Amino acid sequence: MNLLMLAYPSVLFFIFILVPALIVSIFSVDAVSLLVLKIAVAGLFVLASSSLVVYLSLSKKAAVTKRSASMAKSMFLLFVIFCLSYAVLACDYGGFPVIEYLLHGGSPNELRSGFYKNKSGFIQISVYIRSILTKGFIPIYAVYAFVFYRRRNFFLISFVYVFLSLMTFEKSAVLWFALPLMVLFVYQKRYKQLLSSVLLVVFVVLLLGALQQSGQSGSLSKESDRQSGFRESFEIKSSLYEVDDYQFLFTDIENKKNLPFLLDRILWIPFVTIYDTLYFWSQNYNDVLLFSTNRHLASMTGFPFANIERNVFIFQYGGNEATTGNANASYVAEAYLMFGLMGVVLFSAAFGALHGFVVSTRNEVLISAFAVYPFAVIISASLLSMMFSGGLFLYLILAHFFMVRYRL
Repeated sequence: MNLLMLAYPSVLFFIFILVPALIVSIFSVDAVSLLVLKIAVAGLFVLASSSLVVYLSLSKKAAVTKRSASMAKSMFLLFVIFCLSYAVLACDYGGFPVIEYLLHGGSPNELRSGFYKNKSGFIQISVYIRSILTKGFIPIYAVYAFVFYRRRNFFLISFVYVFLSLMTFEKSAVLWFALPLMVLFVYQKRYKQLLSSVLLVVFVVLLLGALQQSGQSGSLSKESDRQSGFRESFEIKSSLYEVDDYQFLFTDIENKKNLPFLLDRILWIPFVTIYDTLYFWSQNYNDVLLFSTNRHLASMTGFPFANIERNVFIFQYGGNEATTGNANASYVAEAYLMFGLMGVVLFSAAFGALHGFVVSTRNEVLISAFAVYPFAVIISASLLSMMFSGGLFLYLILAHFFMVRYRL
């Protein structure tokens, strides 16, 4: 099982990036698709780096999970803080997006955006707390609660988390809880629980997807009405909202069908977002951006913030300066824009080393909790953002206090 987890990031690379890039490079040869293919190959340094770390750690002690009353209380306290962050946001918003949608209608995406974005002061702090705890604490807590809590307490925690995710139209948030549990169930050969987890995720995704699509019909026309001269400052060839011209989209965004759109979103859009990010960059910059890709690094180093994710989203779907959406591409796109192919190699080696360290602990709790991070950064997340505001750094802190070493 540990060998499978070692290869896990590379398998994700192969399915979501390398294969689509190869297909497009064969049937629609252009400079950008070939560039994505080169980047995908460079990204496989994740496997080389993680394998090296595991090999060097074979003689080291394995890790056993701490089990103590103080640890359980500390973990539960963090979960209470997580719930309170939602309560603060709900008070500021005046309820939850789902309730607003059921009572008054509207676009689910815009309602969710209003719940989280454009906040200030203490409310902004609550947004960050929720984000960091969701991605840094929840994966490890889900596995910890299943292993060490009574079943009724675990189910209560699961219900609260899924309820909050449903109330805020957060499909992806469910994966931060469910995916680590799925990996744990495979480790422990609990296939009934694995099937139940898969069915729960499918149900939540399809339910929220249906709600979002039912409220989306009027939002596309509003989106096109909001287009302004902001887009004219960029040289644009084609984009996602120009459906007739865009060559890489398999479903009609103006007439979404649940299952085809879901498959397209999972299996194809990760590649499309990398492609569009690189295409946008090649037309408007075509030079390494160094620290301009990250808001905090740009502020600390004096580089102008490029806001690539927001601008690529506007390129893809239309909009103006008030648009709140982001095009979340794989970390390899960020790495390439910062430092070129060498950046992809370095970022991949760094993340691979981290992944290899976790696998080398031979601790099924820590490995299961970590499983969500390769999925996130390879599919749709910046590695730098994931490390800090995305909660990966918090995971590492918790993991340090969470385990002790012993020799097998």
